[in-house]
Amino acid sequence: MKHTFQGSLLIFLLFIGFGHSHAQLVNSFTSESPAVTCQPNGAETVVTITNGATALTNALISIQLGVGIQLLPATVQSLTGPSVSLTGINLNAPAFTVASWPANTTLKFSFRKKAGCAARAQKISGGGFQDVISIKNSSGTTLSILGTKTVTYDIIYASLSITSQTTTPVSINPGQTATRSMTISNGSFGQLEEFLFADITNAGKFIYSDFRLNPASTNKVIPVSAITTSGDSLKVKFDQAIIKLIGDGDETFELNENFVLQYKITVNPCCPAGTVTSKLITQWGCEGQICQTATDNTPSVSVTSVQPNLSFSVRT
Repeated sequence: MKHTFQGSLLIFLLFIGFGHSHAQLVNSFTSESPAVTCQPNGAETVVTITNGATALTNALISIQLGVGIQLLPATVQSLTGPSVSLTGINLNAPAFTVASWPANTTLKFSFRKKAGCAARAQKISGGGFQDVISIKNSSGTTLSILGTKTVTYDIIYASLSITSQTTTPVSINPGQTATRSMTISNGSFGQLEEFLFADITNAGKFIYSDFRLNPASTNKVIPVSAITTSGDSLKVKFDQAIIKLIGDGDETFELNENFVLQYKITVNPCCPAGTVTSKLITQWGCEGQICQTATDNTPSVSVTSVQPNLSFSVRT
């Protein structure tokens, strides 16, 4: 299911110019709400401004976005009226230049913005989100604004968990194989297009194989290309192609969707006797940052001591 709601706020701005001239601008500011954390396509914002009696040249429209929110530069579009061009590189506070803005003329443009991990942290801490607009004239003076100049919105994010972990049997000999399974769930509204699972164990203990999704029902095989190992720790990257095999069949992992992950663990024949513990994690993020990590520290396997049964005979 997709959770997209439309929130809009009509705000009126009065800009006072120099000398005896002034311009009245009416600004309609519409922002998609909520924005989904780490969603590549972002949420849309549409800005519509009607100039008053005074023409403007090289006007600068600035929008301070909410905490952890960044503009997606390739999405800026001039829709009607004078064109706007993106100025500067601060994606959290983008600025748009209007080269020529005749009097009594309406311009309309749109862009999409993305919520990152900092936005999730802001939401968890109880903070809100708003975009604030301002306009400067060609002299660089911020024009006075009488009235509201902000639009508020919300963000949502995924919340992964690992539950129902089992390893069967829990006691095995070197060279033997056990089956490990668990349920991975998304318990919040944010959708994910990719996330990572890892099983972290001390080196030299296990060999992993036969990765499956929902073995009791659809029993889909996870392709080898999605699995990497480092020492005895493994990683499984869930991308859109694999996510499509679970839940409702689309390419996003959504609210209340879950699946069973199952794979085989073979004890290294040279593994000494003892208890081998593992740490299971699943995590997601974007822009090189990790937004959330869910952990299960309970898995363990008891490796039994096997005495060799040797015999010899003497020949004369």
